[in-house]
Amino acid sequence: MAECCLLLSKGHSCCRSRRIGDRKHKSVHDCIVDASLSILNLVIIKTGEKEGDLWTD
Repeated sequence: MAECCLLLSKGHSCCRSRRIGDRKHKSVHDCIVDASLSILNLVIIKTGEKEGDLWTD
């Protein structure tokens, strides 16, 4: 099962901010990434043996 974390701010249905600029992390399982997303923030926590072969500048 894949897990990713969303950063929610004011205006989302499941986020009730208590302060100005307050944001909330929400874990989501089996997140689907497709062409309709405008932004995707991620952190690489583990790399394979072949580093740099698939990356583009």
